[in-house]
Amino acid sequence: MSINLDEKHSQRLEFICNALEVDSTGAVSEAIDIFFRKLVTEGKIPIEASMSGVSDPKDEKDYKLEDIPDIQDSKKYGLTAKERANLGKSAAKNFAKAEQGDPTAQNVMGTYYESGNGFEKNYDKAIYWYTKSANQGNTNAQYHLGVLYNKAKENPLRAYFWFEVARLCGFNITHIHQDYIIRLTEMLSARQRLKMRQSRKLIQ
Repeated sequence: MSINLDEKHSQRLEFICNALEVDSTGAVSEAIDIFFRKLVTEGKIPIEASMSGVSDPKDEKDYKLEDIPDIQDSKKYGLTAKERANLGKSAAKNFAKAEQGDPTAQNVMGTYYESGNGFEKNYDKAIYWYTKSANQGNTNAQYHLGVLYNKAKENPLRAYFWFEVARLCGFNITHIHQDYIIRLTEMLSARQRLKMRQSRKLIQ
């Protein structure tokens, strides 16, 4: 396929190439990727299309779906003595409900540890509580797990898994976070995406 550009767009392409320090093919490829992701996030192209045409990387990283805290080990992920001493009424109530299995309270506990709001910031503990909540169908917790695995654990397979579970369970993922999902998809191989889809069936 050949593309004919008028003088204005040829000049703009030259500016883009210079700014990105790439040749015209690289600049056009990047522009296509940006426009493609825009159309997917706007719902004009199905998100599943982001899975097609992605070749397997030669140096595929072995991202693990199973690399999560032991959600049975409540002692390890419970409150520290300092946290108990400084626990306010609202936090104490949420913690009691979370320990009893309430998914909403478990999600709140996850936000405490993710943000460090009244607690020492601890992503492993946040993941622990979010996972307990997410496994009971809490879409907010599912979404938060996607965020944490993306930014804190740098595990695109696990992040993509939870973003997709949240989306399929009805969480209203914004355009910018749909873009995250597409970018994560592009980091994964066909084998990894298949593994993710197979594992996702266990949650649905």
